[in-house]
Amino acid sequence: AFRNDLTGTIPFLLTQWSALEDFIVDDNALTGNVPSAIGEWWPSLRSFGINNNVFRGSLPSSVGNWTNLYWFEVRVNQLTGSLPSSIGQWTNLERFDVSRNAITGTIPSEIVNGFSNSGFFVFNEAYFYLTNLTGTMPLCAKNTSFDYLVADCSEVECECCNLCCPEFIYGSISATHISC
Repeated sequence: AFRNDLTGTIPFLLTQWSALEDFIVDDNALTGNVPSAIGEWWPSLRSFGINNNVFRGSLPSSVGNWTNLYWFEVRVNQLTGSLPSSIGQWTNLERFDVSRNAITGTIPSEIVNGFSNSGFFVFNEAYFYLTNLTGTMPLCAKNTSFDYLVADCSEVECECCNLCCPEFIYGSISATHISC
């Protein structure tokens, strides 16, 4: 349901879709908080995409219940708070994008558990740029090869990355970033 001019919040009615595997509502005008129990609604979820909407608040810890998840994209919203450590329960993650939000704190070390080199797409991407995240990139600890690992160099240290580009262009947005 992306690019369908959807408005409003994620309706509670969707809790009845317990077999849902893919929830993609990118490029709409959806608002409100991501519901706190959303991770309990769809236990078999594989992909979650809410890019380019107007969601606010923190990501709930219940998203860690999506143990089949391989695709998680929430970029370009107004999300705040820290990343929940429960995301370490994802063991098939191939794409993770929280960029262009107001997420704060450090990147949880538990995220190391999430990335796999033997998934559906057999590549890994992680995007943390234009957030308020700080600290050390924990992904280096797992010997996971990344096709793309992008974060703000001035805020996030990455000992396994050897390139800090002065400018990363994403549409009309540019930022200093790490690229591994």
